[in-house]
Amino acid sequence: MASRISKPNGSFDVASLFQNYGSQLPSNGPIPATVIKNRRRRALGRVQDALESRGSSRASQKLKQEVKHLIRRWAQQSFSDGFPEMEEFEIRCAREHDLAVAQESGNEKKILQVLESDYCRRVIEQFGQTELRGLQTSERVFFDLDKVFVPLYLVETDPDLDEMPEQDPQNLAFQTFARRMTRVPVLEMIKRHRRLLIVGSPGSGKTTLVAYLATQAARGQLFEGGQETRKVLPLVLTVRSFTDSKISPENIAQLTGCDTKLVKHALTTNRAMLFVDGIDEAPRKIAPQILKSLTQFCKTHPKIPVVITTRPSDTVRNRKKALSDFVTTELLTMTREEVETFIDKWCLAAELSVRKDTKTAERKGQESADDLKQRLERSRSIQRLAETPLLATILCIVHRFLGQRIPEHRVTLYEKCTDALLYEWDRSKFSQTALIGEMDALAKRRLLSGLARKMHEQKHAEVPEAEVLGHFIKELPHLGQSEEHAEQIIAEIRDRGGVFIERRPGFFAFSHMVFQEYLTALTFFPQDYKELVGYYEDAWWHEVIVLVAGTQGANAGRLARTLLRKKEPVAIFLAGQCIETAVQIPLNIREEIERQIAKFVPPETLEDGLRLIRLGIVAAPALIHALESELSESQGVHTLAALLAIDYEPIISALAQFATRPEIEDASQMALQVAAIQTLSYKALSSKLARAALVTSAPKLSPTVARHAVEPPLFLAIRDAESARAFREAHQLLLNALPDS
Repeated sequence: MASRISKPNGSFDVASLFQNYGSQLPSNGPIPATVIKNRRRRALGRVQDALESRGSSRASQKLKQEVKHLIRRWAQQSFSDGFPEMEEFEIRCAREHDLAVAQESGNEKKILQVLESDYCRRVIEQFGQTELRGLQTSERVFFDLDKVFVPLYLVETDPDLDEMPEQDPQNLAFQTFARRMTRVPVLEMIKRHRRLLIVGSPGSGKTTLVAYLATQAARGQLFEGGQETRKVLPLVLTVRSFTDSKISPENIAQLTGCDTKLVKHALTTNRAMLFVDGIDEAPRKIAPQILKSLTQFCKTHPKIPVVITTRPSDTVRNRKKALSDFVTTELLTMTREEVETFIDKWCLAAELSVRKDTKTAERKGQESADDLKQRLERSRSIQRLAETPLLATILCIVHRFLGQRIPEHRVTLYEKCTDALLYEWDRSKFSQTALIGEMDALAKRRLLSGLARKMHEQKHAEVPEAEVLGHFIKELPHLGQSEEHAEQIIAEIRDRGGVFIERRPGFFAFSHMVFQEYLTALTFFPQDYKELVGYYEDAWWHEVIVLVAGTQGANAGRLARTLLRKKEPVAIFLAGQCIETAVQIPLNIREEIERQIAKFVPPETLEDGLRLIRLGIVAAPALIHALESELSESQGVHTLAALLAIDYEPIISALAQFATRPEIEDASQMALQVAAIQTLSYKALSSKLARAALVTSAPKLSPTVARHAVEPPLFLAIRDAESARAFREAHQLLLNALPDS
């Protein structure tokens, strides 16, 4: 060691620095002087080794100053071997080796190659990991994005679609269906179009998507498998961090941490790819200038691929002048298969974060995922929520918090989900100075529930900013907040909201209708039930009525009795659904509800079945329950016929369970099982979930049921000729799914 100390690193005498700072060591601490002396000797060797690992004897003035400050801070820690700053310095010096060698060689091409390699490594480090939020661990948990990312899909769309006024529900449903039929994987869309504007609602996964794409680009894998395989340099700009409106090579270099020389070279050679995340989040004072600068950048570099993400915003509407050469796409909600894949990946990542044994983690993760997916299949309330990566994440978090027992009682489910979004999620998203981050979940729920009720009474799914502001100004003083904070809270919601979001410029909405319905239900008390029940004929209010029965402090018996007094089928079936959500309901009222429902279900005649079909979804839960009881052949046929005509996803699981019951001797019951699998086969024509259930159920059918499953359906008489043709197609699918025997 003495020979190393006597030979300083070039003109940089590191040894003398240690002697200068040695006098600053704690003199009366508990560490013996001999230990400190040995530590200082080892520390000197580590610094010299780190500098030598750079591959160059030259040390800039900036580097010398950095080493001086490092040694001074290390001395204050008694040259502890575990000093984290020193470890970081060692790693950085080793990584600078190739650049130092390249710079000494003077070879410009080699310098650019080293700069690019180092930059891509940092991109992968920055964007290639995602935080697994919601886990009750002592430390933050991060995972490789590849392990939890679920591929998302886009559809090309008209930018004016986001500005469409209230539409006919059937027309809107048709447009939604038509969009889904042309869904294209994001990676495929990027290969098709050089300029892409991706529109997605908050929580749809835009930022995670940009991180994934940038990571793939840094690895040279983004354009693999296309017509041309090329590597691009990913330059990711997060718009909300902009302080300057100019998008120039110099500013791009500053915002990305990429060397200016490398940025200019990549742009000149058309090897760069620009990602602009959250153009709608541009600071208002410079937003127009940013858009203008971005448009100019695209004109200056016509061959550079550019991907922009945004919420529905003015950026989309004003495309006639700005970004006119961009293809506008919409980020679609997840399908059931994608949700299940997301659940598999999230549950595995959660177990890997708390278990060292990989095999055990994989087994536990699969058990947890299977449990949640089974609950998803059985529960309409869970199905309604699982649409976006954000909401699917919240479901997974709630499932884990409750010990893999996500509540089937949907009021409790919505309570836990809003708790997670209003507290845990907000706390991780907002800065410590954010006002909304200071409010607890109870206060936020009260702030939003009154607004939810106003919106629901007006049958609005979104509300102008001015109305939100007025409501906040009125309510904040009751929550211990100044009414002057209203505008700041709206701005914070606009940036990072979870339960309540800015759907489009100047208009806010709940991120999912179930939250609007649940929060509206919280505003009703027993004295309001007469007003509430007055909405019983309006399907818009059905879910709210049923949720009210399950809220804390509700008088579910009184609500159900008020509904029964209407003596109308819709009100009776709503009372029946209150039994499902109510924490408790008097036995005499429960029995009365069951007697009233028994007048309609199970249906005895064709006319009974048609009446239930006309009632629609409100009757579906009772029809599903009927499958669990002993049915005559006539009752079963009309029950299945009604279930066939009603579009309600839990029906699919009920049909599969009914059709695969153990083989029984009763011929009429076997005939009903045949009819159930035929009903499922018909639904499989338009439902991927039903198709999957059909393929899964077919091998489990009893031999007798399997043999007759492809015969003409028992209830075909109530369907038309077109349905008969569709049934034959479904039967072929069933035949393909049946075992060879």
